[in-house]
Amino acid sequence: MLRLLVALGMGGASSACALAAVGWTLYAGHPQATWVAQCFAAWGFLAGLACGGLHLHFHGRPAPAPAALPPEALAGLVRATLARAAAERDARPGSAADRRPAPAPVVSAPVPVADVAEASTP
Repeated sequence: MLRLLVALGMGGASSACALAAVGWTLYAGHPQATWVAQCFAAWGFLAGLACGGLHLHFHGRPAPAPAALPPEALAGLVRATLARAAAERDARPGSAADRRPAPAPVVSAPVPVADVAEASTP
């Protein structure tokens, strides 16, 4: 129950901060900018609580996180991943340098046609 209240409170606080920033930005030059930001924050907090309540009503309580793996199962997953990586590495022939793409050949600039015609006339 405490997690649910913390989640609702954090949702309200997030919306309050966002709307306070909007209010502060909109009324930055006004002498009552602080008061306006506080009003925007209050409305944002209420909107965040309302959104969290609606989400809770229509989607129900969030599912608890799955249990962490025991150390033996985690060690088995690590060993399987390392074995798969080693098998994949062995399956590819050559070194990493051999698998790099060849550099693109350098092409010289084409000779203009007028220069070729002038050079060929005696």
